Amino acid sequence: MFKVAFGAAFVLTLGTWVFFYIKLPDAPLGPSATTIVFGGWFIGALIVKWIWTKIQKREEKSDQKT
Repeated sequence: MFKVAFGAAFVLTLGTWVFFYIKLPDAPLGPSATTIVFGGWFIGALIVKWIWTKIQKREEKSDQKT
């Protein structure tokens, strides 16, 4: 679970960094800002994974009832 979230957060952070590098070439994200962005994306990815797992379990339970 953490590997997928880590990989997704890494890719999204890289994309965010490139976006700011292109939009603001004089002031790209520094190391501390990049760390904060990574943390935000990582937490977001974990939440999405958790919600997805809950939905899948709910669908499995409804399939077993029928």
